[in-house]
Amino acid sequence: MELFSTIDSTFADLAETVDQTTVAVAERLPAPVDALALRLGAVNAEALRQYGRVTATTVDAVYGVVTVAWTGATQLIDASGDAIEASAGTLRTTGRRAVGDVRQASSTITNRARGAADQVGRNLSVVADRAGTVEDRVEAETESAADKVVKAADTGVAETSRTGANRPSGPYESWTKDELYERAQELDLDGRSTMSKNQLVKALRSA
Repeated sequence: MELFSTIDSTFADLAETVDQTTVAVAERLPAPVDALALRLGAVNAEALRQYGRVTATTVDAVYGVVTVAWTGATQLIDASGDAIEASAGTLRTTGRRAVGDVRQASSTITNRARGAADQVGRNLSVVADRAGTVEDRVEAETESAADKVVKAADTGVAETSRTGANRPSGPYESWTKDELYERAQELDLDGRSTMSKNQLVKALRSA
């Protein structure tokens, strides 16, 4: 039936539009948000297809009832002749109105389906915007963490340079015991706290 095919085709076109829109949006999203957008679009598209089939089937059934009633009225007119012409006219009018109501209902359903498809598009747009916000925040936090690492490295280099600048020159024998102990502490030598100056010199030379 033409009306059935029109409804089914309309919903199929809407579902195809949702599929295409979803793919276009997902291509601009980072993982794993792109997979979520694709899944959401697929669910909405399939819902539109199923809704179109159910709607078309319902309209087809109602149209069938109207057709049967119309056929019955025609047969009654043929059997009864002019005596029931007035009643037949009423039946014709009722049948035409019923068909018109069915077509009007199908048009309303189609319009609502298009509205639903538009809403799906808006929902996908919101997902894309939020994904962009998350991506920007992650990028900002990554840059901040990198800055902290660089600053920590600079501080460590400066501290090492300062310590090296304050360290005495010459052989260990010319250092004081405190200077020897500080160097042993930097090298984390075991037992340094109980060593004499000579022992510290030997331990540092062996380190």
